[in-house]
This record gives sequence, C-alpha cells and structure tokens, in this order.
Amino acid sequence: MRNVIGVVASVAYIVRVLAFSSKMKCFGLEFSRKFAHMMVANWWFIGNYIFDNVIACSTVPIIIGTVMALSYKYSWFDGVERPGQKKSFGTVYYFISLLLLVNISFRLYGNMIPMGIYFMPLGYGDGMAALVGKKFHKGIYNVRGSQKSVSGSLAMFLVSFMTMYGYSVIYDLNYSVQKLLALSVAAAVIEAVSIKGSDNITIPLGTYIVSFII
Repeated sequence: MRNVIGVVASVAYIVRVLAFSSKMKCFGLEFSRKFAHMMVANWWFIGNYIFDNVIACSTVPIIIGTVMALSYKYSWFDGVERPGQKKSFGTVYYFISLLLLVNISFRLYGNMIPMGIYFMPLGYGDGMAALVGKKFHKGIYNVRGSQKSVSGSLAMFLVSFMTMYGYSVIYDLNYSVQKLLALSVAAAVIEAVSIKGSDNITIPLGTYIVSFII
C-alpha cells in the first residue's frame, strides 16, 4: 500500500509542478522550463523516503514520460515545451533518465539512494546552468550548433558540487571532496558537449561511469 500511495502522490506532485510551470512563463520560457526541471528533481528525495519496490518506483517515470511524449505533440504543458523548430525531446529524455537511474539503483544497490548523487548535477546543476548562462551570457561558445556559455558551465560545476556534497552528507555516502570535485568537472564537461536535450541522459549516466575511473 505504501508504494501505491507513493505512485499516486508522486504523479500528482509532478503533474502539478508541470501545470504550475505555465504560470512562471511571465518570467520567460527558459525560467519556467528550468523551474519545472528543478522542482521535479525534488521527487528523488520523496522517492528515497517512500519507495521500497523497483516496479512501483519505475511506474512514476514511465507514466510521466508517456505524458511528456504526448505533450511534445499536443503542448499540454506549455511552460516546459519549446515552440516550433526549437522543440526537443529533452523533457522525455529527463524521465527516461529517471527510469534508468531508478532501476540501476534498486537492482544493483537495493534502494534509490546510491544513484541519487548522480542525478543531482542533472536535477539542479543543469537547471542553474541554463538560467545563469541566459542571464549573464559570458564566454559564448558553440557545440555542434548548440550555444553554450562559460558562465553557464561554471554554474553547472558549482551547483553540481554543492548538491552532490549535500546529498552525500545527508545520506552518509562518504564521498571525498576531491572525488566530488572531479565528478562536478565531469558533469560540467558532459553538459557542455551534449546537444538537443541529450544531456538529460548523458549527465547522470556519464557522471556515474566517470565515478568508476577516478
């Protein structure tokens, strides 16, 4: 019953965030998109507390990912969808990423907590990178037609480090500061070279892979 309640509460929370993001468009579309991006990331903490079953937990990103795929076509959540040619599958990739991370974490480690640290750079670092890059727009560079900025990459690095450090402390994961700094650099580099919303998958999985190397 706990897991069933968790699924219902999780879906309700995420849909509410996505719907509310449209009200944030008064601050600009990029702000409303990244508001939703970071608020949905809070779900990981909810999941850590509620779920003890991988199937139930996986149901949440499957449901929301399907809804976002339909929203890509029908623009149900205009606060997170880019218009016209600028549209990408980034919102769908976000929930595919969640599904992958949840399954890796449960199946290899027995619960959601361990893989959460690799979600922090995506959930919060990537969100802040976009906002800071748009606000300050310093050191512009292009990667395969996708515009990036040094200010955004720096924000990605700093926020990734702070959130991973905080997550490690909260859940007593015992990561060294040196390793977290290295992972934050990796996350920033991966974000910088990823295009068309693919960073929603490459950031957490790439950072996870790098963790085995350093």
